[in-house]
Amino acid sequence: MNAINRHSNHIISGLAAEDWYNLQSHLVYKEFKPGPLSTQYGPTDFYIYFVLSGIFALTIQVDRQDTAFVLLGHDSLIDATVRLDNGLDVVQALCLTNLTAYALLSSTANTLLPELPSLRAGLQTAKRNMFMKMARVTACSQNHTSQQRLVSWLLRASDLTDSARVNISHHVLAQLHGIRRAGVTVELGKLKASNAITTGYGWIEIKDRPVLEQHACSCYHASTVVLQP
Repeated sequence: MNAINRHSNHIISGLAAEDWYNLQSHLVYKEFKPGPLSTQYGPTDFYIYFVLSGIFALTIQVDRQDTAFVLLGHDSLIDATVRLDNGLDVVQALCLTNLTAYALLSSTANTLLPELPSLRAGLQTAKRNMFMKMARVTACSQNHTSQQRLVSWLLRASDLTDSARVNISHHVLAQLHGIRRAGVTVELGKLKASNAITTGYGWIEIKDRPVLEQHACSCYHASTVVLQP
């Protein structure tokens, strides 16, 4: 067991002490690099990953095009036991930074859940939160401007990494938001002109958070609300 404290993940930090005691010996520490999560574990590695650090996006891919995403981190989990591919729609987890997690084997989870009520409740709540975030980001892409969505993303990423600097390229931002890379550059340029951010190769840093929040859509504030079990 790695020495990272369980409180790094919101789900397992909320477990009852007895449930945590019975769960921790079954967890395995994992590290992932930026890129699709599915390429970093084998086809027989059916785990639930409780994210400790780093950020990832769940993307919905229709006809080989990413149409929506939801940004997540230590407030969530990755359920790699479910392969959502019906031939038309594909949902995948994309690591945007180096990511660390505790992994729980799915067969072990099925055995433990009846005995660990707080874990069962935590998993159910996490999945409801994920569904709500996915629904919200889909509506956001249809109702808010590119700048509003980019700003909300930056603020959310900063919250999840506990850092004012977010390591992300214009190219990846454009892919996630379904807009042209040139459009991302233009919108970020406007934010730089207002001294809200500064940028460099592969990174964006928040300089004036209050100013930046004025440009965010309401979805950012809604994203910080977590449903309770």
